[in-house]
Amino acid sequence: MKRKTLKAIAWVVAITTLGFIGYAEVSGRWLWMSPLCRATVEPGGSGDALFVLIHGFQGSPEDFGDVRRAIRDERPDADVMAVQFSAHTFSNADPARIAAELSDLIEAQVGSPGKGYKSVTLIGYSMGAPLARKTLIYGCNEADDDPAWNPDAPPKEWTRLVDRVVLLAGMNRGMRLDQPAADMPLAKQIHRRFGKTFARLTDTARLVRSFEAGEPFIADLRVQWMRTARRRAEKHEPWPAVIQLLGTIDDVVSTDDNRDVSVTQDFIFVPVRGTGHLSVLDFRDPAYGAERERKFRSAIAAGDLADLLKRYPPVPVGLDPNVERIVFVMHGIRDMADWTADVEVFLKEAYTKEKGFGGPEALKVIKSSYGYFPMGPFLLYGDRQRNVRWFMDQYTEALARYPNAKQVDFIGHSNGTYILASALERYKTLRVGRVVFAGSVVPRAYDWSSKLGRGKDRSGRDVPGRVLSIRNYVGSADWVVGFFPRFFEWCGSRDVGSAGFNGFLDDGAKDHEVKFVTGGHSCALDPRNYPSIVDFLLFQSDTPEKEAAGTPYRTKERTAWIYNLSQFCWAVWLGLTATILALGWLIVSLAGVRLGGRIGELLGGPARPRAGKAAALAAYVAVLLAILYSY
Repeated sequence: MKRKTLKAIAWVVAITTLGFIGYAEVSGRWLWMSPLCRATVEPGGSGDALFVLIHGFQGSPEDFGDVRRAIRDERPDADVMAVQFSAHTFSNADPARIAAELSDLIEAQVGSPGKGYKSVTLIGYSMGAPLARKTLIYGCNEADDDPAWNPDAPPKEWTRLVDRVVLLAGMNRGMRLDQPAADMPLAKQIHRRFGKTFARLTDTARLVRSFEAGEPFIADLRVQWMRTARRRAEKHEPWPAVIQLLGTIDDVVSTDDNRDVSVTQDFIFVPVRGTGHLSVLDFRDPAYGAERERKFRSAIAAGDLADLLKRYPPVPVGLDPNVERIVFVMHGIRDMADWTADVEVFLKEAYTKEKGFGGPEALKVIKSSYGYFPMGPFLLYGDRQRNVRWFMDQYTEALARYPNAKQVDFIGHSNGTYILASALERYKTLRVGRVVFAGSVVPRAYDWSSKLGRGKDRSGRDVPGRVLSIRNYVGSADWVVGFFPRFFEWCGSRDVGSAGFNGFLDDGAKDHEVKFVTGGHSCALDPRNYPSIVDFLLFQSDTPEKEAAGTPYRTKERTAWIYNLSQFCWAVWLGLTATILALGWLIVSLAGVRLGGRIGELLGGPARPRAGKAAALAAYVAVLLAILYSY
């Protein structure tokens, strides 16, 4: 009876799980609207203003009941446009497409016969907050992350009428699952982590995952917002005020990620007491509803915002306007990044000597570390991408804190090269100057020409370059790259490869490539090579490289036995796998019998060989994982 009951339970769990996965797949891939974005307009009196309401995750226009009422009381003549888009749990809708469609909808409404709007106000809640800002960016034709972007197109007319953007519990920096809000209950944290894992395994819920901190939608928006605001300021063109109502007990997004003070330096942050992520829309709460409504109405009231600015001045941020150039120095796997300090000293000395001593520091070297990164996580795409998202966050922070920097350069070793190459693929707003790769784990066939501005888009226009130039140092005996990333490349990977041992194939990357530096995986980080790195990076010079051609740390050939064995990298992996399996079999066979006897003794019965072997196998796997995640 017990066995039948367990079997029945197992069948119920299996069918339920498969049904849930099937529902997620169907709803994520097919149950969405086409077009993605729709809107209904509720006319006001004279219709001199337009308010656009953008809901959040799992939301709808009905969520804005109290907000609509407050708008009607404060601005009775205004039209209210309520937006509806596919925001259910498993939605795979593209938020960039939603923003583009919404921009078109607003343009159509503003241009409707008989409409003479004097102002447009965007109001976004939660996920709708970054969508509101992205909609404005796309309307201004700053859509360099859109494959169909035409840089010559003029801004849409409606963007000239936007006088303010109001954000309610806006996740400006995105959500962080690894750094949950201080007020988030543990059960909700576990639910979010499980949900993210399930969504990644089933490739669903891409909409909500797009709003995670560091994802392309959020990272590109942060960069676009800064660049657009600065360009508008340089041209003395108006840029709308942004007011954010910020709950003091938000249990979904942390305060730092809500504020994102580095990028949103000109925002007006209005704290709302006793208010969480959901309750910010509730104006009927007996304790805090009146305060929420009063502060919301002050954000949308006609006229200037002088009183609001006086009461809630912008948050001061430590900016350094003297920095003219930024250099990121990024370490690799199994690396404590000690060498980065030496490179920083060499770079600053060379730059100061060239520019002259004295005065403020004009070169900023950023050695931010993503921590020790062992081999195990490097083998997993998700863990590698976590570091890519982290880098884009660092890049955006640097652009914000050093507003006068004209160029961002990059030095990367091993996994550091992967981080930049992957970021250039995923983030269209990322632009760097001169790039130095050492011990590169990037595929040989990486498309550098399109990054260097040597290609054309689908319309036949020249693609603007996002990389000024690159130098790749190729190690003559870099067996690490020759055996391991080379195997991924051999298997057809476009994510990891052997450029650090075999060089790049793209002509754009060959102009300054150095073949070969004598030594292994870190050979290019030899202090004797610093003059070559610095002169290329700072002065675009090949002179030290020409001088180094006849020295002992340059060679014309790779180490023969390593090169020949790298051609059979699959055999190296096969041998390693066979060794691990054989060692595991031996340990399980020998230790399992003894452990089985001990288990039997502890339980006061006969030996349990199966239990012993299971325990031995579990211990062996644990040791392997410990090695992979610590070495």
